Amino acid sequence: MFTETNLIESIYSAELGLKNYEIYRIDRQLGLLESGGGALIAVHKSIKSKLLLSINDQFECIFVHIKIKNINFIISTVYIAPSSNNSLYQKYILSLENILNQYAYDRIILTGDFNLPDVSWDPNSFKPSSNQ
Repeated sequence: MFTETNLIESIYSAELGLKNYEIYRIDRQLGLLESGGGALIAVHKSIKSKLLLSINDQFECIFVHIKIKNINFIISTVYIAPSSNNSLYQKYILSLENILNQYAYDRIILTGDFNLPDVSWDPNSFKPSSNQ
């Protein structure tokens, strides 16, 4: 799973050199936001996979279903720019809730670059956000 791929439509997935992988990607639409961004999930072709949803609306996000040894996974990666406001995070959460309500799953793997500098990732502490 990759974020900030900086890929554009004119770069083909085959050019990435990821042979034997199914490529699921969402590129930043140039002109909507600054350059950069993008998200990509590469799944080995020996693993059954299916694109569930891709979002390219002020942030880039991909949801893919994979099945390994009869265990269903939803894997996702997202890129949300540092300048994003709370409404974009709410939009991402709504997308996640919709996916979880639509598909049976055993495990969920969420990855990405959420650009949340005010979050304390220490599970033993709580630091209120300065922009609440």
